[in-house]
Amino acid sequence: MQKGAGQKLIRFDNVGLRFPGGIDVFKNINFSLLQGTFHFLTGPSGAGKSCMLRLIHLSERQSQGTISLFDRDSTTIKRWEVPIFRTKMSVVFQDFRLIPHLSALDNVALPLQIRGVSTHTSRKQASELLDWVGLSDHLDLFPKALSGGQMQRVAIARAVITRPQLLLADEPTGNVDDQNALKIMYLFEELNKTGTTVIIATHNRSLAKEFPYSELYLHDKTLTVNLPKGAKSI
Repeated sequence: MQKGAGQKLIRFDNVGLRFPGGIDVFKNINFSLLQGTFHFLTGPSGAGKSCMLRLIHLSERQSQGTISLFDRDSTTIKRWEVPIFRTKMSVVFQDFRLIPHLSALDNVALPLQIRGVSTHTSRKQASELLDWVGLSDHLDLFPKALSGGQMQRVAIARAVITRPQLLLADEPTGNVDDQNALKIMYLFEELNKTGTTVIIATHNRSLAKEFPYSELYLHDKTLTVNLPKGAKSI
């Protein structure tokens, strides 16, 4: 069990999500994740992986059931509290969401600066992370000058720099080569060792099978939990 594991961080009880028009994305989903653990959220395209991450991020509300986050029923979280809850999380979005008028270095440093960290310290830590993801020669480039894979790595560095309690990553290795994909996975593992709960959504089940973590497999509107060898629970 990873450092800090033990307390239930996320719990889904009979959760369903239905789009307007009566189309069910998924229904009767049940699972709970402990603090400090690592999980893959897999399934074919359109299975609802991104939707599930949005539910956890409080960007969307479930149609049925109960979701508990950080010991709170998500339906009791007031609108003004949502930004507070989100400070406990970081998200790697599929569309990157980098700020176009900031350099790669300043995009990564920004979350620390928002928390009051000095420009010098935040830029130093950002530089170290960008070096880790292989972008030490791209610090001063703006997003429009970066490739899709490079923007992905900048987005990942920005997400992990604050050492969040919970990291949600939506297809974080989808735009990088195999070597950089493994490097990114090792970065997530190092973050997890410090106590961060990690959930990685990916359609690449073979990637998930290379690591000794549980797999939450979304398919046919339901969820199957596949545990690593020797594990008794998630």
